[in-house]
Amino acid sequence: MSRERAPAVSLQVSPDPVGGWNLHLVTQRFTFAPEHAGGDPRAGEGHAHVYVDDEKVGRAYGPWFYLPADAVSPGRHTVRVTLTANDHATYAVDDREIEDTAAVTGQEASGEAHGGGDHSGDGDHSGSTPGEDAAAADKTITVRIADGEVRPAPGRIEVDRGSRVRIQITGDEADELHVHGYDKTAELRPGKPAVVQFVADQTGLFEVETHHGGLMLFQLVVR
Repeated sequence: MSRERAPAVSLQVSPDPVGGWNLHLVTQRFTFAPEHAGGDPRAGEGHAHVYVDDEKVGRAYGPWFYLPADAVSPGRHTVRVTLTANDHATYAVDDREIEDTAAVTGQEASGEAHGGGDHSGDGDHSGSTPGEDAAAADKTITVRIADGEVRPAPGRIEVDRGSRVRIQITGDEADELHVHGYDKTAELRPGKPAVVQFVADQTGLFEVETHHGGLMLFQLVVR
């Protein structure tokens, strides 16, 4: 594939008002296709992988990705994004990956939690049982995983800041549910629902995925 016909990406980074950074992936000749993740490759579509100093921190299934502050240690670091096909193979031209980079500077943690960290106070019910406190949730999100497919298909779900969010995931393989930014986890056991519940007290875009399999379930947008 020639560079003139290949996908391209430009990375723009801006600080988030409540901590962390918002990454904007400006692409050409490329379509984000979260519904085809893990499937057969199709020319010009897929998703992106996001790295901090060559350590993968997540997948971007759309042009915006929230990078929480706790994903970046104090000091100057390089954020890199690569365009990836549906089957997770990286797009490349002449053996050079199609990517872009930007610099960010991590700050020393303060007493107030922004962009991630421990939110184990009021409203946190990580690892609770399916029937526990369900009525107290302002937003309940239910997802099923079967044979590597996510239902409903991965997308964005918006909630208001301060609302109580309940996430219930049922899968057919052992893994771990992970809510990025809020750093919430719950063990996934085949056929048994895993539940996390918390107060959405940070604004931004947060990925919810399986920790070991790296399967993106949905993106939570808190406004």
